[in-house]
Amino acid sequence: IRLNERQWRPIEFRNQKTDLENCAAIARQTFDEIARTTGVVRRFEVVHARMMEAIASASVEGDVVVLVEPRSPAQFAQETFAEAVAAALATPAAVMVVPSPVARERGHILAVSETAEDESVVSAAAIAAAANERLEIVATTDRDAPTLAPRSARGGERMIVMTRRISARLTPLSIMAGRRVPVLVLGMSDGPPPVGTTNE
Repeated sequence: IRLNERQWRPIEFRNQKTDLENCAAIARQTFDEIARTTGVVRRFEVVHARMMEAIASASVEGDVVVLVEPRSPAQFAQETFAEAVAAALATPAAVMVVPSPVARERGHILAVSETAEDESVVSAAAIAAAANERLEIVATTDRDAPTLAPRSARGGERMIVMTRRISARLTPLSIMAGRRVPVLVLGMSDGPPPVGTTNE
């Protein structure tokens, strides 16, 4: 597939480098335009490595790695997507997995926590306040099965926030696939992700 045209073409190895460079330029322009409207500090970096290696080497504590589910097998094999999520979760960075498509753009922010003092509650509360949405909290313990309760009767959540400890029992990728909303897993320190900075 020609990456910049998103159309199938015979493989022409001499054009692959140009295609990738064009895609990187388009991605940079898109992210710059979005980031410019928010006023956040931004840095765009192209890493020449296998994706899993790039995630592992470039992600540090304080980063938020965002991985978007492929829309079709032609874009990204599901096994490879799962590997990318696993690689991201092995870093100190916070990780957000996003379904394609997202079920809803409005709804409460759901914090999955072990206690009321969990950083997932703190982070979810900050996100809810910024998005002008309601905060809901689901308590879980080590004895719980690796599932979440049915959606609230008052409407579905638009995002789920959990700590790294809880993500070891409640698999973020499975929750994302079942609930069709973004799942944010906080970083290794279980602190809230930074606000106002983005790595592209």
